[in-house]
Amino acid sequence: MSDLKQISKLINIDYLCVPFTASGADIQKVRDTLGAAGQNINIMAKIDTVAGIENFEDILSQSDGVIIQRNELSWELPSEKLMVAQKWMIQQCNKKAKLVMLQSQVLETMISEA
Repeated sequence: MSDLKQISKLINIDYLCVPFTASGADIQKVRDTLGAAGQNINIMAKIDTVAGIENFEDILSQSDGVIIQRNELSWELPSEKLMVAQKWMIQQCNKKAKLVMLQSQVLETMISEA
């Protein structure tokens, strides 16, 4: 985490993504690490696990937005539950006017489009 604080001082970071976010405490830990120097950095929580879905409201309250990692979640949830969870998470983000992105098969796209 100390590397994160040093790097954020050297370069102008607009957004920082926190992978495998399981609770709002994960986001708060990053904010605490960045301190005053990172007050203008938007923190995006990456939802990769069922724990992230279970604690989604807490995560959303602490973050500036979320990235829903469909590919990782598909290992833990059947597709019909994943679709319901995805729709619910997007609705929650929209209600709170928070940024939301879906991420799926990025590497496959990069391979096939290269």
